[in-house]
Amino acid sequence: MGTSNVAAPYNAYNGKEVLDYIMRKLYDELAAYDDFRTHMAYYHFNYDLQLEIKAFPRDNPITAQIKGASAGVPKPGQQPKTVVVKSKGLKSPMAPDQAREEVGLEIPKPTMTSGGMVDRPSDLKP
Repeated sequence: MGTSNVAAPYNAYNGKEVLDYIMRKLYDELAAYDDFRTHMAYYHFNYDLQLEIKAFPRDNPITAQIKGASAGVPKPGQQPKTVVVKSKGLKSPMAPDQAREEVGLEIPKPTMTSGGMVDRPSDLKP
């Protein structure tokens, strides 16, 4: 059987995949710290996340600042410990399917249906 001249479709990321990818990478970055193990106990914690996402073809980056605190009350006289996490990000650009595979996301397999082409059969509504 000969080789096909049909190029594989380019599977660009959808918005949910971008969110899932970032959340999994953030989890992995934080999980690498001993401060986030089950043997640690905290009375109270605050968090302040600042995020900037540069995504093509957007002209402007997507920015978010998320602050919050646990419901616990800090012990009198104790100052919270600050843990600074700076992600290294991607070492080099990678193909979307390779990035999906790296964090365990489903790789789209375009399927022709009576309603047209869909990326994933799971996208079909019953």
